[in-house]
Amino acid sequence: MDTIDLKRIFHRGKECVGLYFDNNPTLNNLVQKLTGVKWSQTNKCWYIPWEPEIAAIINGIKNKKHKAMLMLGRLYKNCLGIMI
Repeated sequence: MDTIDLKRIFHRGKECVGLYFDNNPTLNNLVQKLTGVKWSQTNKCWYIPWEPEIAAIINGIKNKKHKAMLMLGRLYKNCLGIMI
């Protein structure tokens, strides 16, 4: 199973969540499909804007990163109305 590390980063002066994982084409394709996800060449990671709801998920699940990613996907799809 692949591990995704979620880290708070600053990109272009804004708080974001960096999604760090080993290069995996399948996982890259899945992450790219999340609306709002962008690649940071500077940080060498995918990232999404920092939102209070995302902060709560990350703080509540600290060591279950794969579960956090699933919850982030649900948050984007259900709460923010963004298509996955």
